[in-house]
Amino acid sequence: MSTPSAPSVRVAPCGPDQVPQLRQFIEVHWRAGHILACNETLLCWQYNSTRMRHPDFQGPSVLLALEQNRIVGMLGLIPTEINLHHQVVAGAWLSNLLVIPEYRTKGVGLKLMWAAHNLDLGAIFDLGSSTQLQRVLRALQYELLDDLPRWVAVCDHHAMIQLLQDANPDSPNLEIEHWVVGDRPDARVETHGSLDVTIKPLQDHFDEEWDRFWNERIASRQIGTNRDASYMNWRYVDHPMYRYECRLARHPSTGEILGAVVFRIEQIKNRNDKVLRLVEFIGLAESGNVLAQTVIESALAHHVTFADFYCTSARSAAPLQNVGFRLENWHEGQPAIPTRFQPLEGGHFKMTGAFRLSKPFKMQWGPLLPSSDFYVTKSDGDMDRPN
Repeated sequence: MSTPSAPSVRVAPCGPDQVPQLRQFIEVHWRAGHILACNETLLCWQYNSTRMRHPDFQGPSVLLALEQNRIVGMLGLIPTEINLHHQVVAGAWLSNLLVIPEYRTKGVGLKLMWAAHNLDLGAIFDLGSSTQLQRVLRALQYELLDDLPRWVAVCDHHAMIQLLQDANPDSPNLEIEHWVVGDRPDARVETHGSLDVTIKPLQDHFDEEWDRFWNERIASRQIGTNRDASYMNWRYVDHPMYRYECRLARHPSTGEILGAVVFRIEQIKNRNDKVLRLVEFIGLAESGNVLAQTVIESALAHHVTFADFYCTSARSAAPLQNVGFRLENWHEGQPAIPTRFQPLEGGHFKMTGAFRLSKPFKMQWGPLLPSSDFYVTKSDGDMDRPN
């Protein structure tokens, strides 16, 4: 595909002095009250250009399409190192591609995409793209994921039935009750994990001990975001708005880290219901069942209606199935499990994905999606963020 022609429009990184203009652009052309327009701290955290380590980015890691000094389009890049079985490459997650309507037929969106490709990144990934953007990404030879797999555990049957009835007013009550009670095991299933595992809350932040665990035990058998201490602290510990809970699995005598889970509790707007949003489930085989039971115990302690976990890797999610999590196999006519809660929204939300390695790495690694080592969760990109 040739580079599009839009001679009056240039693409350049957003400068520090352009942040107010960028926020106004989002407010006017994306949605009034959009969180990135209202909260500069969140915007600058998400597009932290110091994580990009690219000399062209002095402000947030956002590419702007400019006609003279007017913003007519934007493409956010969330800087991310990508781990390929312990080979770490510079990468980015695409976020917030927006072109104002009168420029969409002038190739401005493709011009922004080409500018991102010209940054010489080893990997560019995306979650949550529109159907229209998915067609563009297919033409640019991205691997496409139709719907990020989601595992769900019902923690309060009565509350779950009421929640699904409210979210699916056209579904028969008996069908909803059958789905909740008949098809789903109770999340209070007890599992017997290894006695050589204890669970401790994270103390303060991830440090060199986590890096040893990640680099020596996990990175060589995983493909995806490089979840070293720097990333984990930025993404979870230092999040400007969300409070994530981090639990570490340790060997009881040596104290060695064996795994970790990260989750947050989300209160549904204008309801008593809460949901546990699990965003990381990383561990050695011997820690899996204990970590999974910890998730359920935390869900019950917080009195949540249900818990969920989005993840490409069925192998990573396997221990969760032992405690009542089941893969969501939604189809037409089935009550949809809501995923948007501010406020509660009905319907099935498909979380698409798109993944592209640069040519040398693509030749080396081949397709990513078929690999059980490919680990992407909802917290990658910007999918787990305030509405």
